[in-house]
Amino acid sequence: MIYHYTYESRVPVSPQVAWEWITSVEGISKEMSPLLRMTAPKGVKKLRM
Repeated sequence: MIYHYTYESRVPVSPQVAWEWITSVEGISKEMSPLLRMTAPKGVKKLRM
């Protein structure tokens, strides 16, 4: 049996602010904690897409 789940959240920020958070090393680490931890070389604060 296969289950599918959909989660939806409304956040009170602009898409640009949300994108800045979800592509930052700090944001990824905090959102994935405690399952994962993202590390990066010193000085890297953001992922480039």
